Amino acid sequence: MSSTYDFNDTNAWGAGGVPSPPGDIIIPSNTIIRIKTNTISDYRYGKLVIPSSSKLEFFDTDLTLHVEVFDLRGLLSMNARCKITVDYVSGSVQTFLWHNVASWTNSDAGNAIPSENGDIKIPQGRSITITTASLSNLYTTKYNMLYIPPYSELIIDGSVTNTTIKVARTVIRGSITTGDATNSLTVEGGASNIFLPVYLDATGKVQSSSTNAASVMDASHNFTMTCVEAKANTLAAMVKYKLVNNSPQFSYRSEYKTAFDNQLYNDIDSQFIQKDNDYFFNANKPTINNTLSKVFIQYIAENIFSFVGQFDLQNTGLISNHESIHQDILNSNLNEQVTNAIINGLSETSFTTNTIAETIYEQLKNEVSSRFNGHVSGSEYNLPFKAGDDIGLFIRLSSTIVAVENSGLDKMPANFIYDTYKNLFDTNNQTFLIFDDVNKTVKTTPTTWKIVINLA
Repeated sequence: MSSTYDFNDTNAWGAGGVPSPPGDIIIPSNTIIRIKTNTISDYRYGKLVIPSSSKLEFFDTDLTLHVEVFDLRGLLSMNARCKITVDYVSGSVQTFLWHNVASWTNSDAGNAIPSENGDIKIPQGRSITITTASLSNLYTTKYNMLYIPPYSELIIDGSVTNTTIKVARTVIRGSITTGDATNSLTVEGGASNIFLPVYLDATGKVQSSSTNAASVMDASHNFTMTCVEAKANTLAAMVKYKLVNNSPQFSYRSEYKTAFDNQLYNDIDSQFIQKDNDYFFNANKPTINNTLSKVFIQYIAENIFSFVGQFDLQNTGLISNHESIHQDILNSNLNEQVTNAIINGLSETSFTTNTIAETIYEQLKNEVSSRFNGHVSGSEYNLPFKAGDDIGLFIRLSSTIVAVENSGLDKMPANFIYDTYKNLFDTNNQTFLIFDDVNKTVKTTPTTWKIVINLA
């Protein structure tokens, strides 16, 4: 069930607060954000990302949102005379009508009005307007791609009502405007929802093989993360396949592996994760959307201190080594564990089998079989990932606990800290902390989280 918030409601955005220029607007998963008068800035924001499970709604009329990049994977609902613009300058834009063939002259779409399941490619430097006279040439079924180049615009005229343009994906570099609140643009990409059948380890070990592949995966807590850097087309280009005797074989390309590694690393470092049911143990203590490491610190704090009752569990500063926890997660190279599992045993020069790659292939075939249409035996193809696809990652997390920040313990010798923790928390019924009397360390019991990443 989607939660609905006004744009300026701090509860919608987690630890990052309400977006402000030139920062990004990354709408959380399963969330509706409403833009009202005086809730957005007149200045230009960075990236605008609407995940496949979310919606951006212009609640009032006569609003303009300026962004550097517009990544639409979900639903956009606009009101009268509302506009999203990506380009800085309006330029010299000629106005044309959707239903006139001449409007599409010199268009990459083929000098014709866009057809069902085809692309909508607005010609450079033109404003294409949909009026009531255009409706007979506007398909209610899905188009493939909507492309609006810089200094170009798609306008749904105010005379048009109750019209939804459905596309599989968008590339918007210009502007989009609508004249009525009942019109919308939605991405229905037939997105896949698959999982990587290995457990990734965030405790510092790099999983470089697929020896821990599993057909049944389980997790204690579930999250989503909207990727901004990790792109489906990079992952698709990383792995090629061809059918040999009706069975898939695979190879990989190292340049795309490196590119996807870097993209996913940046997302793990900076993008917020969102918990599916909003809390860990107590509905009155909701989690605050934040990066993986900081949400893990919230989890540790609530696990340790929930029964003590003297701490604010929302304060991630409870754990004095939160920076080392963050670095441990980054240094575990979760990004490389993903790609290493997929390409384990594969070659750049020949095709062979791989359990993980084959599992992903089978899931894609089951989820989005149409992407394989026209693929013939013996020919080489990229694995058909597309923007908006979800991939479930199962991550094992654990950490060494140092001290409670600002409690005085963080200024004490290590032995004293250890003894204090042991005296406070080493009870018969606690299972969360592991005490090592020899090395005087306190670690958390490993937990497995499922994080569904939505590819850009």
